[in-house]
Amino acid sequence: MRRLAEINGNPGVITYLEGRPFSVFTIDGTAEQIRAIYIVTNPEKLSHLPPISGNRFLSDPITNNREKEDQSSSKNKYWNNRVRGVEEQNFMTWMKTYRTVVLINLLLIFVQFSFAGQMLAGSNTAVRLHGFTGILLVLIALVQAALSIGLKVKSIGPTWLVVANLGIIVAEVIEAVCGHFHYLAWHVPLALGIFGGVMRQLFWAMRERPAPSERPLRTGSAANY
Repeated sequence: MRRLAEINGNPGVITYLEGRPFSVFTIDGTAEQIRAIYIVTNPEKLSHLPPISGNRFLSDPITNNREKEDQSSSKNKYWNNRVRGVEEQNFMTWMKTYRTVVLINLLLIFVQFSFAGQMLAGSNTAVRLHGFTGILLVLIALVQAALSIGLKVKSIGPTWLVVANLGIIVAEVIEAVCGHFHYLAWHVPLALGIFGGVMRQLFWAMRERPAPSERPLRTGSAANY
């Protein structure tokens, strides 16, 4: 253990061993030059120095700075880890919700495809159900678009995701109009395009992972020794 001290009017360092002075290092000089360096280890000459007492942090500024820096660093790491944990949990909540909505969208698309096949077989009930699922698909597309905007605001989702969802809403509306007027040459390709767009979003949602936090840990100021 060491502490800074003034020895015979000159700056010096006292080293302690088991609480008692072990050596004294002092410099004799001026601001322009060093005239001499003294190191004293003779116990008799050091006997007049008092043993170290009280709180060692107060009597040892070098150790004190190190201890304070370590404590500050530990606290900052703790809070930064908590912030990262909250951010990751928030990310997973948004992504889980988005994946669920996309899966529901795909399920409704498959159901609508099934009703379309039954329509071709001459089922009148399938005609009504096909139109009903079309309305549900437009509503779920609106929900999906709203979530994609939320992901963008939270810096989780990319811009293309918002654009793709807005495009799907437009395509859903046009598909519904074409189906109502029996423009199958447009209705069927639009349905397949919507299916492909939703599948692309599902692949993105399943593969996306939280990026490592780039926020640097705040640490205490470095001590000069």
